[in-house]
Amino acid sequence: SDHTALEITGIDRPGLLSEISAVLAQLECHVTAAVAWTHSGRAAVIIYVEEGRGGGPIVDSGRLAHVQEQLENVVEAHHGTGERRSVRLTDPKLGRTHTERRLHQLLYADLDYTRCQGCNDAGDSGSVHRRDCAKIHVTIEPCEEKGYSIVNLRSADRPKLLFDTVCALTDMEYVVFHAAVSSLGTLADQVMNAIALKKQRK
Repeated sequence: SDHTALEITGIDRPGLLSEISAVLAQLECHVTAAVAWTHSGRAAVIIYVEEGRGGGPIVDSGRLAHVQEQLENVVEAHHGTGERRSVRLTDPKLGRTHTERRLHQLLYADLDYTRCQGCNDAGDSGSVHRRDCAKIHVTIEPCEEKGYSIVNLRSADRPKLLFDTVCALTDMEYVVFHAAVSSLGTLADQVMNAIALKKQRK
């Protein structure tokens, strides 16, 4: 690989990427690409950098430690005591995971999740799901005789929705072996009456 990958998670706030970029410029690290995702007040960022003095990945252990320390200072500046954050520089030889796939993994590891709410905001099995509701709805139907579960999702339709769903399920150690998607207007049923999953055997 011709770059070093930086993986950063923490609180989403205005100016975060600008401050990170400024520090990298001061350290003579050239940014070749960057991708950031945010959700529920949290941010996950992957930045690919190379040495500004001739290119190539950062290989000196002392320099790597210094870059990481300076970035940690930026990320920690607006965090309270005990709040989650991380800065990680990955070995170029290990950076084989698809970038968007890795962002899924970072946010999945970082976030706390709540139960799916029905249209009436009741967080129990009696929640009502109206067909025209734009909220996210998830139901799981076990199919014990066949050894898998059927996961039904309804949500707003958008690009890469199926990709994101499969990544999330993969992170939870499920293997998707069949899927069907339909959309009507702005809503999508992946049909999630038709995505069938078998839990991955370890």
